[in-house]
Amino acid sequence: MAESDEEYEQLPRQRTSRPGTSGKMSSDFIMKELSRISKKSNPPLSSAKASSFGDAESVRTRSSLKYPWYIIFILGNELCERFAFYGMKTVLTLYFTEVFLWSDSNATTIYHAFMVFSYFTPIFGAMLADGYIGKFSTIFSLSLVYVAGLILMTLASVPPLGLHPIAGFVSGLLLVAVGTGGIKPCVVSYGGDQFVEGQERYREQFFSVFYFCINAGSLVSTFVTPILRSDLPCLGKDGCYPAAFGLPAALLAIAVVLFVVGRPFYRNLAPSGNILGKVLMAVGGAIVNRIRKRVPPGQAPPEHWLDYASDKYSKSFLHDIKQILPVLKLFLPLPIFWTLFDQKGSRWTLQANKMDGRVTETFYWKPDQVQIFNPVLILILVPIFETIIFPDPGTTRN
Repeated sequence: MAESDEEYEQLPRQRTSRPGTSGKMSSDFIMKELSRISKKSNPPLSSAKASSFGDAESVRTRSSLKYPWYIIFILGNELCERFAFYGMKTVLTLYFTEVFLWSDSNATTIYHAFMVFSYFTPIFGAMLADGYIGKFSTIFSLSLVYVAGLILMTLASVPPLGLHPIAGFVSGLLLVAVGTGGIKPCVVSYGGDQFVEGQERYREQFFSVFYFCINAGSLVSTFVTPILRSDLPCLGKDGCYPAAFGLPAALLAIAVVLFVVGRPFYRNLAPSGNILGKVLMAVGGAIVNRIRKRVPPGQAPPEHWLDYASDKYSKSFLHDIKQILPVLKLFLPLPIFWTLFDQKGSRWTLQANKMDGRVTETFYWKPDQVQIFNPVLILILVPIFETIIFPDPGTTRN
């Protein structure tokens, strides 16, 4: 096959110009033609990519993108921070019952109040990061609050220091809830910001490793802090709650240091505005206008109730909200799941404390260590899902 009419006109002359062919193409000519056809049908890889992404220059740029090595600081920060949070949380209920001598019901109530507050404050952390000071400043400043809370809890658990045991401890617990909740929505998204266009697969791998680090920190701390609580003698007692709270405080301080060390290398995006606040204002404005039947000037009555806010918000923004609202239905059953799941740190631990945890003559399963099975299963299943069940669609297995 010829690539142009001019080349096609040359083919008969090429076929008849070779002696001894008797009107047939020589083997050399056939090989040249096959080679030329192959090149036309299968262009070089760089050219094929260039046609997909724009030009060869963009392909070279994409192929030269390297994995942001400094992401290790964010992963290390998350590993240590999760060790701190889960390590402290693991022994919290038993501290209430054994040190404060609270009833099981009161200990459970305070424990879950702390958990609710910890998972409510991420809303404000996200608003602060997106609308005002950015993710790095939010993570750093609230991490300091977080560290202060753990230090205060540790000091309050040491009677000779003279701090009010309950007031000091609960005050530290409130600071921890503000700190851990405030940074929760920022760290993972800040890690995602370090990847640019063309590094989508790298970003997906980062999220998997990030989740792995969360549960690795949880696994180690859930096993270690109960040992410090019950087996390490200190202050004239067989166990050492100050060590069980002090080790998480030390690990969190290391987490902050790791995060700050990577600052010169991070890719920082400017705050994009308070998206959540804007969405709530649009929804609220649409509801008010619909109740008052206030139609935007020059428009017919809207078919969708959100369009009543089109006098202040663009159609594209309202369209995005319309796409989000149906998804919220998926979250309706989640409170039921988390209500049951978080019982492992309260009622399940209290129940285990009344049971015989002896496994062998030399190994005793501590009641607060029953929480370890969740991170163990996750660490086992994440690689299985990544490599076997949902592998990279760009690769094939023989």
